[in-house]
Amino acid sequence: MQAIVETVFDAVYLVSVITIGILMICGCKGSHQFKLFGLMAVVLGAGDSFHLIPRALALCTTGFENFTVPLGLGKWITSVTMTVFYVLLYYVWRERYRVKGNNGLTAAVYGLAAVRVILCMMPQNQWLSDGSPLSWGIYRNIPFALMGLLIIVLFYRSAKEHNDSAFRWMWLTIVLSFGFYVPVVLWANTIPMIGMLMIPKTCAYVWTVLIGYSAMKKECKVELCASHGLLSQEDFNRLKEAGVGRYHANIETSRRNFPNICTTHTYDMKIETLKKVKAEGMCACSGGIIGMGETWEDRLDMAISLAELGIDSIPINALMPIPGTPLENLPRLSEEDILRTIAFFRYINPDANIRLAARSCSSDQRR
Repeated sequence: MQAIVETVFDAVYLVSVITIGILMICGCKGSHQFKLFGLMAVVLGAGDSFHLIPRALALCTTGFENFTVPLGLGKWITSVTMTVFYVLLYYVWRERYRVKGNNGLTAAVYGLAAVRVILCMMPQNQWLSDGSPLSWGIYRNIPFALMGLLIIVLFYRSAKEHNDSAFRWMWLTIVLSFGFYVPVVLWANTIPMIGMLMIPKTCAYVWTVLIGYSAMKKECKVELCASHGLLSQEDFNRLKEAGVGRYHANIETSRRNFPNICTTHTYDMKIETLKKVKAEGMCACSGGIIGMGETWEDRLDMAISLAELGIDSIPINALMPIPGTPLENLPRLSEEDILRTIAFFRYINPDANIRLAARSCSSDQRR
């Protein structure tokens, strides 16, 4: 029964973490953080397979005594790959929280990893024999535990500081993995039942991988946004059915100032278009350009109009007058004016995503 249960558990674990790792590498959409996380998961699964596959074969055939060398070699390889796993996890931390510098911290991680690998390579470990000494099991795991403790502190502090709900339990998964692993190192040879703690330890690592995968699915989701001008309700229905979740249609400026900027359609036509977007249940993206000769009252009117429509995303473009364009002689807005505008847009639209940009005005903009 032990052979069946443990073999099935190990098979599900290996297939799961390697598959998730590959999915993350292929589906990270250019995110270096999640590509590293995917590589980390593959290293975890591939490294553990060198130990777990011989163990499964031993359980299901002639027993551990006939698999001493494969099992020892597997443990040796796994010890090295787990070190690589934590180095990669350190770089995930740097990428996620955009950490720059901290060369001393990086040197400490590499130093502990190097000491761990060197100790694993020492012949005193007697990997390929039946009686690996406990003392060397402790020696090689001291730098490993210190590296794990460092990673725990880094993730705990950063997740709390950045209010990172996706990674808020990352530190705990590492604590649990070491909490279950340390008794195995110290007492599994004398009390074989303690070796069963490797199962919850493995579950802790699966939790680690799932945290990364869940965050990737949430943060790397690509939404389709269309910008096709004035459309009918039927058109919006077809766009939504095709997978478009967001529609862009800038109102550009206030109702009063709109005829000075655009002559091919009316302000009310833009408003009706945005109402159709909201009626279809799509996210509406609409804003405008400031610095086109409008007054402060015009900007306030635009902010209120967007709030009344319940706009989800508001791009605020600051005009950059370009020679040869209709608005070339307008003065550039000061940083103070831009910040004041953004401030009351945020106050009036507290839940909208305010997007900041700069924009020139071409000859067809003033149409």
